[in-house]
Amino acid sequence: MAGSTARLLEFGTRRAFSPQASLWAARAALAAGLDATSNVLAALQLGQKPSGTMAHALVMALTAIQGSEEQAFLLLTAIFRVRHC
Repeated sequence: MAGSTARLLEFGTRRAFSPQASLWAARAALAAGLDATSNVLAALQLGQKPSGTMAHALVMALTAIQGSEEQAFLLLTAIFRVRHC
């Protein structure tokens, strides 16, 4: 058991055999009791807030523009108003 304070997230989109399968898997995971999905489209279609990872390509692009990975993450937190880890 994960415990009552743990959040369980679904991250299966990259492993799905098709785009439609990733939506079905996310829906099934949420129906089974997981707390959130990283699949943005599935979350929006199901009235949920997506949660989880972000695109690595975005960090790489901002690193090239900003000069360092640290600066890229600082810019991302400013843009998306997320807390620093």
